[in-house]
Amino acid sequence: MMKNDTTMLITVGVIFGGRSVEHEVSVMTGLRAIKNLDKETYNIVPVYISKEGVWYTGDALLDMTNYKQLDKLLADSPEVFMTPKYNDNTLYFKNYPTTLNVDILLLALLGATGENGAFQGFCEFKGIPFAGCGTLASAVCMDKVFTKFLLESQNLPFVPYRYFYDFEWYTEQETIIEKIKTTLSFPVVVKPADQGSSVGVTKATSETELIEAVRIALQFTNKVLVDKAIQPLKEVNCSVMGDVEEPKPSLLEEPKITGELLSYHDKYVRGVKSAKMNVSSRNISRANASGATVSDWARIPADINETLTAQIRECAVAVFRTMNCSGVVRIDFLLDVNQNSFYVNEINTIPSSLSSYIWEPSGVAFKDVLDKLIKTGIKRWREQQQHVSSYTDFNLFTLSSFASKK
Repeated sequence: MMKNDTTMLITVGVIFGGRSVEHEVSVMTGLRAIKNLDKETYNIVPVYISKEGVWYTGDALLDMTNYKQLDKLLADSPEVFMTPKYNDNTLYFKNYPTTLNVDILLLALLGATGENGAFQGFCEFKGIPFAGCGTLASAVCMDKVFTKFLLESQNLPFVPYRYFYDFEWYTEQETIIEKIKTTLSFPVVVKPADQGSSVGVTKATSETELIEAVRIALQFTNKVLVDKAIQPLKEVNCSVMGDVEEPKPSLLEEPKITGELLSYHDKYVRGVKSAKMNVSSRNISRANASGATVSDWARIPADINETLTAQIRECAVAVFRTMNCSGVVRIDFLLDVNQNSFYVNEINTIPSSLSSYIWEPSGVAFKDVLDKLIKTGIKRWREQQQHVSSYTDFNLFTLSSFASKK
């Protein structure tokens, strides 16, 4: 699969966009990755997936300002596709007799079908190497309820919760509300069970607010998670890089929260000082032409004591291994300030900007994060090629019981 000639470049297809409410953040992350990939090692092919699910490539996709006139951008960009054929790493052009071969895909698809294992499953089905978590890890981590099931199995800390499906809410609303009131009590945090970036997340302090919060969450999903609200709250995040064999935790990030909860605005809008381009502080370098820096939106390292820091980093590694993660992930924690305790909130298998902003303060450049991502993806692919995929000792079709009878 990989080129033996060290003078040859490894061709990386960077996939971004997609059918997700985190579409724009995905584009920012993908373009940042492309900008920071080592051009002396990698040949880079941008692949943008529109909100309608159509794939495009071309140099015009590399300029963020072009996305302000999306129709023109897509008209100027060739449409491409890949087949489900196994071991076919070809990118086909729809209207041109042109093809491109890619060695590995780097996924910058945040949220929904890009982060929930669907696209990873496509890659594994067709046998193409890809960077990041595998299908199962992606699917489980995207579903916050399944995540809690696994955390509980390993005695890892999680916030008390209840969950329910939309049909249960419509038929058993009073019963569900009563269970929430008696087992969790107000305030609670209501969220879609399978979304990221704080989309659809609302704090509820009363039954009336709970009903409205569930209404909001059900716009994005058919399964709702209700967590007990931690008060007073501090949020910290830890990125983990590598695979289950050699996981490495980062420094801790403490996002600055403008309200009671870390919002989409806090994550992707606040701190931007450039009027030319609305791009998140999480998706720019620590200090660039816009004037925004890490200190505008987070403390790195987090302002907590060394003992608690060590415990959280150790827990992050345990979570990473429990979920069988690989590549670069970000694990978000909730701290109960009064109790000096912490809980795992969620695991982001494709974090915004691939968590580069957390690694940079400890001297790990974005290009090194990307290099580790790609090498880990190649390592996993090579290991999978060693696994038995065809049981040849006994061919059932040759047995007499399977023979056709006239």
